[in-house]
Amino acid sequence: TYRVHYFASPSETSYLDESVEDDKSYFYKLYVYYEEDYELVDGPITVGPKYTTPEAVQDLKATPVSYTQIDLSWNPPSSGSTPDGYLIYFSDTGASGPLDPTPIDVKGATSCSHTGREPNTTYYYKVVGYTQAGNGPDSSVTSAKANPAKPTGVDAEGISESEIVIDWDKGSADGYYVYRSTDPNGPFTDLVGQTTDNTITDTGRDSDTTYY
Repeated sequence: TYRVHYFASPSETSYLDESVEDDKSYFYKLYVYYEEDYELVDGPITVGPKYTTPEAVQDLKATPVSYTQIDLSWNPPSSGSTPDGYLIYFSDTGASGPLDPTPIDVKGATSCSHTGREPNTTYYYKVVGYTQAGNGPDSSVTSAKANPAKPTGVDAEGISESEIVIDWDKGSADGYYVYRSTDPNGPFTDLVGQTTDNTITDTGRDSDTTYY
C-alpha cells in the first residue's frame, strides 16, 4: 500500500526523504496532479537498501566446556545496523595474535562452539560483525583455557599391608588431585591436594579393605 508522502510545488523537481532507515528498501511513485485529478508519471522506483557497517559487538564471553571445546557468546551491537553475520578470529599465541587467517563465519546466531582445541591451552578471541557494506570494528578480546585432558593409564597397586601406590601417565595438566573412597560411588576424599607428580603412595590403609 502506497501513501502520499510529500506534495511538491510546481517549481520543485527534487525531494530529499530524510525519514528512511538504513538496511531497508523503499519504493516511490511520482504523480502529477491537477485540480480534480492526478496522473502517474513514473514508478514504482526502488531505492535502497543503504547498507552501513555495524558497530562493535558487545559482551563477548568464552567458556571452556571440555578439553577440546570452548563455547563463545556475545550480544549484537546496541545501535546501528544489524549484522548479517559475525567473523570469529582466534589465536593461541596471545591477545595480539597472530590470528588464524581463516575466521569462523557465524550467521543467524550470537554463539558458537569452538571445537578441536588443544587441552590446557589458552585461546584468545575477538568477534567482528559484518553487513554488505563491510566489516564493523573489532570487539574487545577475551580468552579461555581449554580444560586439561583426563589422566590416562591410572593404576593402583598395594605394595604392603598398609600402603597403596597410585600412578598415572602425565598429560598436559598443570597439576592433579587424587581422591579415595571405600565405595565406588563415593563419597571421595582428597588425599594430598594438588600435586604435579604422577605418582603418590597412600599410607595407613586397612589390609582387608578395598579402596577406590
